[in-house]
Amino acid sequence: MNKKVKAKKLGIVGMLMVGVMCSFSASSHLSAGVVAKTKVQMSLNRMFNSSGEVIQIIWADGSGTTTTNPGNLVNDLTPQLGGNLDVNGFSLVSLANGDINFSPHGTGNIGINVPGGDPADRLEIYGAIKVSDANIGGDDEGIRLNINSAGGGINLSDGNSTVTAAFEGRTGTDSYINNGGNFGLGTSTFDGSAAGTLAIGNGNAPVAGTVNQSSIYAKDVTASSEMHVMDEAGNETVISPHAFVLFTPDVAHAMPWSYYSKNPYIGKEVNIDMYAMAKAIETLSGEKFIYEQDLPLAEQREWTDDQASDVSQQNDKLIAKKMEEEVEVTKVIDGFETVEIMEVVEIDKTVYSYDDNGKITSKVVKVKVEQGIGTFKKDVKTNHRFDKTTGKIYRKKTLAEATAEITPVKAKQPPQWMIDRGVTLN
Repeated sequence: MNKKVKAKKLGIVGMLMVGVMCSFSASSHLSAGVVAKTKVQMSLNRMFNSSGEVIQIIWADGSGTTTTNPGNLVNDLTPQLGGNLDVNGFSLVSLANGDINFSPHGTGNIGINVPGGDPADRLEIYGAIKVSDANIGGDDEGIRLNINSAGGGINLSDGNSTVTAAFEGRTGTDSYINNGGNFGLGTSTFDGSAAGTLAIGNGNAPVAGTVNQSSIYAKDVTASSEMHVMDEAGNETVISPHAFVLFTPDVAHAMPWSYYSKNPYIGKEVNIDMYAMAKAIETLSGEKFIYEQDLPLAEQREWTDDQASDVSQQNDKLIAKKMEEEVEVTKVIDGFETVEIMEVVEIDKTVYSYDDNGKITSKVVKVKVEQGIGTFKKDVKTNHRFDKTTGKIYRKKTLAEATAEITPVKAKQPPQWMIDRGVTLN
């Protein structure tokens, strides 16, 4: 084999290209007694930037075929993987609050551990989903979904589906909410001492019965929310005992109560003064059925104080919701602030675990955190958002703006039968 090697350098503004050309001759036996000689020529060019980093490698053979390989991935504007990507114990990260966006082409989907690697929806995850808080190493779950063929999980939908939210228990098991808090249906306001309480806010009551079900709901009766139930036959009954619709209770009756129900198919309603009936039976029979006494002072409450507390809670929530709304920043410069540039570094963190025997052990692991590098830049302010589609900056509404825009909840007067017995809103 004959081998010739020569090197030549080519200067380019801002970068340097170094080329090496190699040529050799090879013998090939085509048939018995016939020898053909072929001359093959290959060239290697490496391009450097001003910092001496390789930014491009070019191979060329004698046939005119050229293969380009970037020396640095950032210089390849259309990179493609030739195999599976091994993160080698590291993570995909971004700096300076940069987004990480996955964009499948056309009808392509994103899958996580999907068998066969063919996700059927825009995002398909095979296995449980856990959403935790931002604490490093924390285990405080926000949402955990476990869905399998036996049922169980959470279904959420948008306005195009008839299911808005569903909590489905696994087949053969119970579904429950297990905590010391409260559950609100149509409300998020609870008495400060409430725990394990189901609260139902006033809503739109059903107008008729529904096949194979009964309904429970809250609605006002003479300006006071009362609990109702409706059965399949459309009988609507007040199950809290103070629906005085067809009569006014005698003021002499300290704690009047009633029965009330109506049926739209029959076209009738009934309201019974249960306290007066018990009084009448006492008079006729000489027997005593009603027993009364004053509550201890520690259990007595002021209507005005409790209304003030409830109103404050509801208005605070209205304001908080309004403060999530955005307005455009009219002067773009007002949407920026000076911030320190951050970089991701590894630090040691001690984590603890325990085995089946209850033995606690510890180990030091590497975790990634962001820290400042002493250099500063302009960035979008906290609670502000830069919209990449419009080029505008938006901010959340301030407390003053939100407070001015809400329609504040006002304290309610007690129902008339309580006013008649001295309870007032001061």
